[in-house]
Amino acid sequence: MPREFSANRPFAISEVLAQLLEQHGMGQRRRVLELAAAWPDIVGAPLARHCEPLKLRGRVLEVIVEHSVWMQQLQLRKPHIIAAVNRHAQGELIDDIFWRFGTLTPPAPEASESVPELPPATSTPLSPETEALLQALPDASLRRCLRRIIENSAVLEHSGDLPPHK
Repeated sequence: MPREFSANRPFAISEVLAQLLEQHGMGQRRRVLELAAAWPDIVGAPLARHCEPLKLRGRVLEVIVEHSVWMQQLQLRKPHIIAAVNRHAQGELIDDIFWRFGTLTPPAPEASESVPELPPATSTPLSPETEALLQALPDASLRRCLRRIIENSAVLEHSGDLPPHK
């Protein structure tokens, strides 16, 4: 059952964000991004430079690998990597890994100091549950950013550019 948030009680922002992402079908993507951030610790820095987690399909982690030599090395370490991923997730997140040839994502450019102003919202109103979660956030700027992300996700979902969440 989702936790009830109130502006009158303290709460962890990570809990609110996790619940918002789950509620809007982005929970799996959040878990993959968390794995990607910890990937060098999970597989080791030398291997992490040649592969990256792409997505979760049920309990199977799909990983992009840039060369067959690295794919063989990863395959030999597969049981250890599965155990390390589950340790990192503090539970049984995966039970298999699917290696796939591909091009790795280039490193992100350095983040700028300023946050660009968001365009005005143009989508339908959010659900009362989502509104309550957003209102529980004390930072108005964070509330606006998350609202825009959720609205953009809905617009992309309706346009067919984003698969619907379950």
